[in-house]
Amino acid sequence: GGRVPQRRAVVEPARLRTDAGFGYLDAWSRARAAWRTYRLDRVDDVTVLDEQVTPRDIPEQLDTWFGDVQHTLSVVVTDGGRWCADYYPTTEVREVDDGTEITFPLVSDDWGARLLLRLGDDVVRVSDPAVLARARALAGAALDHYGEAP
Repeated sequence: GGRVPQRRAVVEPARLRTDAGFGYLDAWSRARAAWRTYRLDRVDDVTVLDEQVTPRDIPEQLDTWFGDVQHTLSVVVTDGGRWCADYYPTTEVREVDDGTEITFPLVSDDWGARLLLRLGDDVVRVSDPAVLARARALAGAALDHYGEAP
């Protein structure tokens, strides 16, 4: 198995918060000279440096995941598919007559299609026909490949 390389980041911490059950640190990355968000359960070690930091205003787009994404995908799932609301960033989760409607920021049709494939039979309805068509195409290609001799 491959080992994930360790990365180090020198940051100026600004805020701790939770989102979808995970803790996050919003911080100014000195190397990138930009705001970044770090998931706390992926941080292995912290060293506090004896250096001054400049107070900075935290921009609004850090308040939600993928705040700059223009498109969304709404999926109605059965109880068995509710897990995805805790696993992926969402913009809305609400109960509807035929299940739970979960709205995700849609970074690409391929991402949405792969999500639908992971959910499988737990998908009741999908808001975007193009994402549904892409999921069907990926599933068909996988089945065709599976039928080939090694």
